[in-house]
Amino acid sequence: MSNSSKDSFWAELESKLKEGLANLNSFPTDHQPILNQLQALTQLTVEDDFRSSIPNEILQLLLTIIQRPVGVPMVLECARILRNCCGKNWESFPDTWNQLLSKCNQLLESFILKEFPVEEIVLARVILQCVGNILNTHTNLSHIIWESLQSHLSKLLSHEDEKISLYSSSVMFAVLRNSLTIREELTTHKWRDLTAELILSSHKGILYSQFAIKLFMCDQNLLENMYNFQELHTRLLLLNQISEFSPECEDMDVQNWQCFSRLFQERANLILRTCENPSLDLEAMEATSLVEILAKSSSGDVCHRELFLDDDLLVTTIDLLRSIHSLGQSGSNYFTTINDHFGSVEPHPALNFKCNLVRLLGNLSYKNPSAQDRIRELEAIAPLLECCNLDARNPFIQQWSILAIRNLCGKNIANQEVIGSMTRQGVVQPSLLEDLGMVVEESDSGLSVRPCDANRKP
Repeated sequence: MSNSSKDSFWAELESKLKEGLANLNSFPTDHQPILNQLQALTQLTVEDDFRSSIPNEILQLLLTIIQRPVGVPMVLECARILRNCCGKNWESFPDTWNQLLSKCNQLLESFILKEFPVEEIVLARVILQCVGNILNTHTNLSHIIWESLQSHLSKLLSHEDEKISLYSSSVMFAVLRNSLTIREELTTHKWRDLTAELILSSHKGILYSQFAIKLFMCDQNLLENMYNFQELHTRLLLLNQISEFSPECEDMDVQNWQCFSRLFQERANLILRTCENPSLDLEAMEATSLVEILAKSSSGDVCHRELFLDDDLLVTTIDLLRSIHSLGQSGSNYFTTINDHFGSVEPHPALNFKCNLVRLLGNLSYKNPSAQDRIRELEAIAPLLECCNLDARNPFIQQWSILAIRNLCGKNIANQEVIGSMTRQGVVQPSLLEDLGMVVEESDSGLSVRPCDANRKP
């Protein structure tokens, strides 16, 4: 369509909308004529050529309509047009667009305050889509939208309507992505409830909430502040999300690994008090989540490099493995090995804890002679070898143990000799080592063990 044709079209549409408004003044209950015009405009603004050229006069008419008590259907159609336009020509008519955005925020607020807002559900969805679209094209409006919606975002994120929750999380993510200042503000105690809802929303699988959590993972201070201000049960949800994201989150701030290491060392021994305790100790579960994050992430180059020389973490992990191993052998308790893939186990903080300790030790000893020697000197090789057995409480511990042993043996003759001597004593069967990639050789001096190829991290 040529510019002259487009101008004629907009002028004709403006005339029809004005005629519809005039008709509305004479017949307040007859909404159909103007509603038909709005529905036609909604269809047109699906096309980029129309939505990017919508004139200010049309926008002002939309503002006039939604400021009148015309009912949900007509306001909804206006909101759909605004959503489709995405604020593309905001720079041309900033005052009108700001008024429209303000009215949208007012409508959203009234929606939240109503006890049974069933008929406004679709309208609230469209307004949130409109706000999200505007944020994607006009990042400078983030603070205006944050000021307008901040007190309502918690209720929107937790709304029972899935689309309301999704679209509000999209708005939340866009605001946080566009402004470091708002991210910093959100990690203060004032917004603890809102961040708790954001974490819960992420835990439920809401995609944009997960994107928002990843933003905080890229900054050490922000993530630590968010973590410290939360209640314990919310901390566990946050750790669960970090555990899921950390292996793939390449932009994770390196200092976060130091933070998690420190937190784990502070809470590590809490797991020992669950030895004969059937209850789900939440404080102990925090230690369980922290070691899982460290075990998973330490296979990545950035995290491994950061924890490579963390001797305190290494010693804490060794001591804990030895303590759990010893307690498990002292009688029947929650640390006792169940030598069966299909053995019955009940929920407990210690589930998979030992496996993650082994996995972490294996990663820390990868191409790390200092850690390899430390593990031998602190007599942790024997517990590691005994972890090569099946254990229903620690699925895959057998495989992680062998991979840890491979890393301990890499270019470390002393460790190879210790493992060879223990193999002769029957601590672990040579066939098991061979099946899982180790070379067991017999000579006049006895058995020796070495990796069959280059070292690798679990």
